[in-house]
This record gives sequence, C-alpha cells and structure tokens, in this order.
Amino acid sequence: MSQQVQTQVDVGSLSLRGFGLFTDMLAVLSADNVTPMAMIQMEQLGSLFHVNGRFATKVPELLTRASSHPIGRLTLAVGWRRGDSVSLLAESAGGQAMSLLSLCITNIYNEEAVGQILSRLSSRLLPRSSPHAGVVPLADVAALVASKLNRFGFGNVLAEQTMRVHSVFEKLETTIPDGLLELPSVESLTDVFECLSHLRRDDTVIRISGSPGILYLLSIVIFMFPHDAIVTVESYVIHEGEAEGRIIIEICDSAPVQVQVEKKLSQSAPLILPMKVCEDGRKIKGACSFAWEGWIARKLQIEFARVGATCTQELLVAL
Repeated sequence: MSQQVQTQVDVGSLSLRGFGLFTDMLAVLSADNVTPMAMIQMEQLGSLFHVNGRFATKVPELLTRASSHPIGRLTLAVGWRRGDSVSLLAESAGGQAMSLLSLCITNIYNEEAVGQILSRLSSRLLPRSSPHAGVVPLADVAALVASKLNRFGFGNVLAEQTMRVHSVFEKLETTIPDGLLELPSVESLTDVFECLSHLRRDDTVIRISGSPGILYLLSIVIFMFPHDAIVTVESYVIHEGEAEGRIIIEICDSAPVQVQVEKKLSQSAPLILPMKVCEDGRKIKGACSFAWEGWIARKLQIEFARVGATCTQELLVAL
C-alpha cells in the first residue's frame, strides 16, 4: 500500500517529458480531461519557436495562477492549481511558446481548424519518434491554454495593428487595400508557422510581403516575436523591434502575400510560399478574445476594417 502511495506522489512531481511513462493512468486522473501525450507533443513543438516580448514574459504567471473561494469547510478551486496539467507548460520555454501560439490560432480559427494546424505542424517539424496525438486532443489542449491566457486580449492586438496600418494608408492618401483581414487558409498558416520555426537558427531571416490576410500574420508576429520584427507599410516603418530585424513584414498595396525564408550569409535561392486566403472563412473562423477595457471600440475597429472602412475616433464618440 505504501508503495502505491509513493508512486502517486512521484507522478505529481514529474516534468512534462516524464508523462510519457504514465500516459494511461494520467489520462484518467487528469482533472482537465486532456491527453498527456498531447501535452508532451505540444511542449516539444513549442521548443521550436523562440518567443519574446511583454506577453511572453507574463505567460508563466498566468498559466500557474489560481484563485479559490471558501465554501464552509471545503474549498472550490477555480481555474488551475500549481502542478496540474496546464500549469506544467509554464515550466519550460517550449510550453510557454506553445501557449502563445495556441492563443493566437484559437482566436482566429475554430476548434477543428486549430487541431489541424497543430497536427500538420507536428508532422512536418517533429521527429517520427516523437509522440503524435490526434487532432481533437491537440485542439483540446490549445483550448484549455487559451482559456487561461485570453485575458491578454489577442483581439485588442489585432485591432491596434489594423488601425496602425489604416492610418498609414490614410496619411499617404492612398486607397486601403482590399482583404487585409481575409482569413488565411489552414494550409497557408501552417506554412507560415513552419517558416517562423526557422528563426531558431541565427542566420535566418523571414520576409513576409503583400496585403490579403496579412493583418492576421502581423498580429501573430507582434504577439509572439515583437523584438525580432520590422514592419513597414509602403516603406513607412510602423514597428521596429529591439533586436536585429529577423522578421521583415512589408505591407504592399494589393500584392499577393509571399513568405520567404532567407539566409543572411548565403546566396542560395530563398524558399517562397505564396499564402492563400480561405475561400469561405466562415467555416473555420474563430472568435477573438478582447481585454475588458476598450473591447467594444476594438471590436468595432476590426469589423469596420473587414469591409474596407476605418472606424475613426470621431465615429467611436458618436456611437
């Protein structure tokens, strides 16, 4: 009997990588109803993305934060507690990076599309010997993580970048390109994340140019890699990170989006991936989360931008 109790204690103190030895048992014991194999896969996939910026620094705190409300002699735990499945992602750089990636895609796509993106990325980037969970378990983990991090307000970031881009075109007195908020297809966003994974190599530069659907890519980069990014709108710089620009985003009038992986010291031909927008975005579109303060204004700015209009401050006041 004492040996059984000792085994349970040891399991609770294991790192995420150690879960592979106890998959069946932990699948039953997990209060979050997530598959441990999917958790391991998510952490390994996240290790390929080196995130930075203000959101990245806050991830560990939010993933492990918990609050409780006393009910008589009992305590009802609300949220996550230290040591459970989701908070374990906060213990590694890969888990933290994957948490930010999960938050981005769950705000843009529905659950099925999120699972497809994660599954395809895993097949392309992880070794065959690595754990490979199904589409649904991966989407479940992403949804759990996003529910903890949604207070970041990815929708606010999307609205802020939308207004910055619109303001530049207005200052230049040029027409705002159509389709800036068209939804990228699942295949295209998978290609983009595969290219971004190359940033773990010091001699790599990612160049993204064009306009259809590029506001989603811009928001993801600003959310996950702000220090590495340089963003221009018709050659007008609107963002320059603290580090040397390794992600260059060039928003051009009505040009198709191209994603290139370039080498700093090599003259080899770059890898070019044309990004396709989804023909019927309603089928895979998700719902953006917003921070509470100012969320109505940000939501209006995004919806106006979808039809090619700018929701000005004067209009917000009038509304």
